[in-house]
Amino acid sequence: MKSDNAVRIFVLLFAALLSAGCSKERSSGPHRIRVEFSFGAEDIDLYHAMEKSLRKAIASSKQDVAVSFTYALTSTEKQISYIRDSIKKKPDILVIMPQDSKAVLPLIGEAHRAGIRVIVYNRETDPAGDPDCRPDLYVGLDTADQAYTASIALFTRMKEAKMAAKVINVMGYLGDRNALNRNEGLRRAAAEMGARIVAEVPTDWTPLQAESGLDAALQAHPEANAIFCASDCLMDGIEQSLRKHDRWKPSGDPRHLPLASQDVFPNGARLLRSGYIDVDTAFDIWPMTTMLMQAILTIGNGRAMSQSVFLVPGRVVTAANIDKMDDLWSATLEN
Repeated sequence: MKSDNAVRIFVLLFAALLSAGCSKERSSGPHRIRVEFSFGAEDIDLYHAMEKSLRKAIASSKQDVAVSFTYALTSTEKQISYIRDSIKKKPDILVIMPQDSKAVLPLIGEAHRAGIRVIVYNRETDPAGDPDCRPDLYVGLDTADQAYTASIALFTRMKEAKMAAKVINVMGYLGDRNALNRNEGLRRAAAEMGARIVAEVPTDWTPLQAESGLDAALQAHPEANAIFCASDCLMDGIEQSLRKHDRWKPSGDPRHLPLASQDVFPNGARLLRSGYIDVDTAFDIWPMTTMLMQAILTIGNGRAMSQSVFLVPGRVVTAANIDKMDDLWSATLEN
C-alpha cells in the first residue's frame, strides 16, 4: 500500500541519515551497551506492544544490548524515583517515556552529570529550560501531524456531506506533550477547513473523565455534530456518554456523530470496522522501534547523531483501508 511504503521509505531514509550524520568519537568494536528504560503503565496495550517490539529488535541486533524496563504505573512520583534508581546503575543510555513533560527535566540533567546519554521516547519533554536538561535525542510519533491528518480526513467527509463541522475536542492529559500536539493539529485542520471547535474536554487520559466531560459538553452544545478524540484509550467513556444521548450509532445511521480518533488501539480497530469511528490515525510502533534501535546503537558506540529530533508520520486508517494496512501495532499483540 502507498501509505505503508511511505513509512518504510521514511525509516530507510532515517537509517541513511544516521549513517551519514555520524562522526566517530571512540572505537565502535563490539561491546555491551547497557540501556535502562523508564516507561508508563505496564498494563496499557500500547506500552506492552512497544516493549515487545523493542525486545524483538534487541534480540535480532548483532550487538550485545542489555536492557532493563521499569514502569511508573502512571505515577509521576514513581517515575522520578525509578529514574533516580536507574541513574545509580550508571547505564550507557537512559530511555525515558515521560509521565509529565516538565517533571523529568531535572532528572535528565542528573543523568548528563553522571555521564549518561538520554533518549526521550514517545512523549516529548518541555522544550524550555536549562539546555543541560534537554535530552540528547527525541524519537516519537509526529502527534501534531497525526491529529491534523485525521481531522482533515473527517472534515473533508463532512464537507462532502454538506455538514458544517462543529466539533467537541476530547483531549488527553495536558501535562503530556502528545496531548498538546494533538490539540494543535486539530486546531490547524479546523482553521484550514472552516470547522469550529465548540468545546474542549480535558480527561487526564481517563475514560471516566471523558464520559463526564462529554456529557457536559453535549448538554451545553446541542449544536455539536462531530467529536475529535485524543486517543482510542478514551473510547469507553465516549461510548457510554453517547449511549446516554442516543448518539452511539454506526456510520450511515441518522443519529451517528462523526468521530475521529487516534492510535488504532485494538478497540479502535474494532470500532473502525463496525463504523463507530470514521477515521483514526495509526500509532506506528514499528518505524519508531527501528529509529530507536538505530539511535541506541549509534549513541552506544560513541557516535554523534545528525540531529536531535526524529518524528514518525502516522497513517490515516478508515474502515475502507484497515485490512490492507501492514504492521498496525494492535495486530502485533496477537502475534
